[in-house]
Amino acid sequence: MKIILSQPVKIAGEPDIHRVSKEYTSDIVPVVGIEVEDPLWKDPGGYKITGYSISYYEDAYYVGIEQYDEEIRFSQKEEFANMAKLHGWKASWDFR
Repeated sequence: MKIILSQPVKIAGEPDIHRVSKEYTSDIVPVVGIEVEDPLWKDPGGYKITGYSISYYEDAYYVGIEQYDEEIRFSQKEEFANMAKLHGWKASWDFR
């Protein structure tokens, strides 16, 4: 089944919380409280699942994970989006 991870990201000076998202294919069912690891994050490299929903129509789990620990400086917003893209993530503010 497709798993779509979504993580809140705070950009300094912006009132709205942005998100980064990534799709996986897996037979593992998400469980609230379980830690997800990904090379995008520095050591220790994991964030906990906070909730999920199932779309049988799309054959997908939508999985929320904890907010990214670091606030991204506004001047590094595009750099972070590019780094995330290198790891298979899509930033909600990157429309390229």
